[in-house]
Parts: sequence; structure tokens; C-alpha cells
Amino acid sequence: MNIEEKKFLIVKSYVKNKIQKKRAQLWKKDLQRTAENLDNTGKVLAQLFEKHVKEHNSKIDATCTRIDNLRYKDHKSYKSSLITGNSVPFGLIDELLKKEPEKDWYDIYLHLIQ
Repeated sequence: MNIEEKKFLIVKSYVKNKIQKKRAQLWKKDLQRTAENLDNTGKVLAQLFEKHVKEHNSKIDATCTRIDNLRYKDHKSYKSSLITGNSVPFGLIDELLKKEPEKDWYDIYLHLIQ
């Protein structure tokens, strides 16, 4: 695996991690238990809230799937709209790759996110 492929895998993982942090956690049982004691308006609002959280998470899952399907072709692969909007530290990644070229891409990725 050459350095450019390593760099692309690091960038993909970094962007995917950054996007997955935006997922919303929904504690369905707690929400239902709280909505039990409310009137019809409260129950409808709880259901609406649950629906919006599921839609939000499904959009994030779809974006992560698109990121997984990205393949490295040439230097223009970094210009994908999935990557450009996430402020990836390309300089730091290049520095880590030059400093330790024998390391696996995942080790460098873990060093980057810490």
C-alpha cells in the first residue's frame, strides 16, 4: 500500500468518525414511559420527536455509507463534497505519514484522533 492510499484511508476514517459523532441517541423506553403520563398532545409530540431523530440518524447512516463507497483514483478524490466540508487536517496527516511511513494507516489514524 503506497502513501497516498494510506492517506486516503485515514481521511475517510477521520471524516466518518466526525460525522458519526453527530448521531442522536434516543432512549425509546424512557421516552415512552414519560409520554404515558401525558395527554394526547404530549404523546403525539413524543412520537414526532422519535420520528425526527430516526430521520436524522438515517441521513447520517446514508452519508457514512457514501463515504465507505469512496475509492481512491487520484488526487482529485479529496475534492469530494463528503470530504471537503469537514475540515480535515491534511498537513498533520502528511507530517505523520512522513515521520512514520512504516506504520499502518490505522495506527496513524488512532494517533490523529487522540
